[in-house]
Amino acid sequence: MRHIILCSLIAVLSLTLCRAGEIVLPASALERDAPVTAYYRTNSRATGKGSLSIRWSDAHGRVVEDRQIPVELL
Repeated sequence: MRHIILCSLIAVLSLTLCRAGEIVLPASALERDAPVTAYYRTNSRATGKGSLSIRWSDAHGRVVEDRQIPVELL
């Protein structure tokens, strides 16, 4: 019984501490020729440098644009 409680506690703490980020897009439909404002939300303790890899493809799987954008979380 104590083993089950300990495993449950470890699972809950792992899920709480290791929560992933979230990309938030506008609720409306996206237009092809208009810019899109998106927000990346992390937990409050996230800091550091990295890059955002974006790969756009069309309906036939052809790559339209492939870029990396450097980001820094303060």
